[in-house]
Amino acid sequence: MRDAGTAGEVNDKLVESLVNTLRRHSGVPGLEEIAAVVERQHEYSPIEAYEALDKIVREHGGHRHTRIAADVAKSSLMLSGLDAGETAPGDAAQRIAVRSCIALMDHYFFGRTRERLIAEGRLRDHEEAHGWRSQAIEALRPRIEKVAHKLLQSPDATGLRTPPRETPKQFTGDLLREELGTSLPRVTP
Repeated sequence: MRDAGTAGEVNDKLVESLVNTLRRHSGVPGLEEIAAVVERQHEYSPIEAYEALDKIVREHGGHRHTRIAADVAKSSLMLSGLDAGETAPGDAAQRIAVRSCIALMDHYFFGRTRERLIAEGRLRDHEEAHGWRSQAIEALRPRIEKVAHKLLQSPDATGLRTPPRETPKQFTGDLLREELGTSLPRVTP
């Protein structure tokens, strides 16, 4: 079985993949509009808010990332009825952007990988897979927040860059000079 690397290396690749996916697929068209619906939710009835979000998705040609962000917003609107606290302007937009990035990671990585990791025996069951996902998201949260902040500034992902790596990048020359087997424990007969 091939080693996937350290947790830090995997996390670096996850964030890099998120940013590359956003750039390749034009970011999240309509993100500002979606966030505005959530920020102005007090101006809408729940049905009107859902209709406004559906309209935004249609206006952007049903773009997958726009649909995912609209679903995140609908979930947020549903939960906001349970939370009486007011949020400052901009907080809702950042929250929607962060949750949308997490939902994109679920869509492109965690959801697709879960079954394979269970089948390969790397994870025992769905409960362990959920725990693994939760730990990864928690470890990635500061970097996801940075990506989300930049995405709000440029929803089409123009100029979006991966935040600094968690682990230093190893250059090929350094790897070639590294002694083989130095990280393996010595076995004595």
